[in-house]
Amino acid sequence: MPELLDEDDIETRMSRASGTRPPAPHYKYARPLDDAADQYVDWLTSNEERFCFGLRPVDAMIRGIGRGELCYVTGKAHSAKTQFVLAGLANNAGKPMIMFTPDEVDVLILCKLVGISRGVPVEDLENLVRKGDQEAIRLVHDVARNTFKDLIVIDETLDMNEMSVAMAEARLMWGNREPAVAVIDFLELLPGAGETAGVRQKSQDIKRWVKAEDVPGVCIHQAKRGDGQRGKAQGIEGMNYAGETEANYVIEVYRKRDGYSSTMAGQRADWNRQRDTVTVNVVKNKRPPCHKGEVDLWLEPTCGQIRQMSEAPPQTPFDQPDLIPTLNLEEPF
Repeated sequence: MPELLDEDDIETRMSRASGTRPPAPHYKYARPLDDAADQYVDWLTSNEERFCFGLRPVDAMIRGIGRGELCYVTGKAHSAKTQFVLAGLANNAGKPMIMFTPDEVDVLILCKLVGISRGVPVEDLENLVRKGDQEAIRLVHDVARNTFKDLIVIDETLDMNEMSVAMAEARLMWGNREPAVAVIDFLELLPGAGETAGVRQKSQDIKRWVKAEDVPGVCIHQAKRGDGQRGKAQGIEGMNYAGETEANYVIEVYRKRDGYSSTMAGQRADWNRQRDTVTVNVVKNKRPPCHKGEVDLWLEPTCGQIRQMSEAPPQTPFDQPDLIPTLNLEEPF
């Protein structure tokens, strides 16, 4: 009776006859550690492989968020968490990026990005647009069409499966390019149970989703309510629902001015300095050697720009006409 051979047997015999080795078998999960070495080298030699916020003191500590890694940006309500993340997007303008934001509508995100990227006081810009000023209107369209042409903002509430569909659509819109970052604003607003166990599950789901999509992930996370004093660092303990266990990095954002009280009357000079600053505190960093620490950054309240600290506060946009070459902001309203 003739010997019955399966496809692998036939391929092996043909390989022996031709003097070549049979192809390595395909494994679904197991892979050599050398693949990780290739990925590590790619991370370090390609700026496209890691997302940096564009704020040197912060980036020097975490050295970028890699694909499949998750970074939480946490802080109390109105502590400039979203503003910090938007500053990071502005510093990466032109790259394909996606933002899931059930917390804010896309129009508001665009408005903030116009202010940050062009240094224009947002309130003045709104007044000009409301009056039909064509230069202001052209500026808004230019930021949307050119500066952030590859930023996709989704303000609907999507579950993880729907977010994956949105990512597939985004990749098609970008010509099959990979996103530089995926931002989620914020964790608690994702669909699902809202109690402690439910939010913890969402955190685990986000971690799995970021790895499955192979994208640098930034998730804004509301700090615990009622714990700790505003205007002071909370550290890792400020994270809500043990979400810190899911993240590669945790960055706390807070405003020192929130801690001002009548007892600080003798420190009014410091208060004046602090009112236009935001403090960014890296409280968890799993990337060796695991640098941590906090830095103060300037926050320009009229346009929302965040910049490195210097000897003096930054000039207002009115003192930097090169930032707003097309707008006449001195016109009375």
